[in-house]
Amino acid sequence: RAWISTWRMQIIDPPSLRDDLKNKAPILFALWHGHELGMIAFCKHYPVVTMTSVSSDGQLIDGVIKRLGMKTSKGSSSRKGAQGLKGLLRIAKLGFIPVVPVDGPKGPIYVPKPGVFELSRLMGAKIYPGAIACSSQISFNKSWNKTFLPKPFAKVILHWGEPLPVVTREQDPRDNVLAEKLTVALNASGQSARKALELQLN
Repeated sequence: RAWISTWRMQIIDPPSLRDDLKNKAPILFALWHGHELGMIAFCKHYPVVTMTSVSSDGQLIDGVIKRLGMKTSKGSSSRKGAQGLKGLLRIAKLGFIPVVPVDGPKGPIYVPKPGVFELSRLMGAKIYPGAIACSSQISFNKSWNKTFLPKPFAKVILHWGEPLPVVTREQDPRDNVLAEKLTVALNASGQSARKALELQLN
């Protein structure tokens, strides 16, 4: 909390997101793995829930993010995935917004898995693509997901792009077209976040 409190944080979001939050419409937040440490700081702005691994490492993370105000559901695409998905759905019905690092839990990096699309279909929820950009960071380059942690006193921007539409019952969550569209949207959010940061720093 002390570390995060030094960050100079800013959210850039489209009017559609503000309207959906005001109207309590079902929505999902999507981001690449690696951005989650920066995203945790913004939890106070949204009622969010995420899935954490049932591994010992995952449960350490689970305890930390709960203390920072997030709800969690235990599971992953590799272990107890169905249980974790059911947990996300149950908590989402209480008004919480699932945050999904779409290329996890083990990669390959920057390749969305079907889970986010299945969740969209079950919830009837639009998918908002997000990204974090920061002025200085600690990079964990040996990790598969290239995780980064903004340094103390960094400028940290969270950018949300326009949403992808609800995945319908007729669509297959494993459809590569869905994955390609989300990849483009997430990369665009990342570019916009970095551009906004550069404008403010120059």
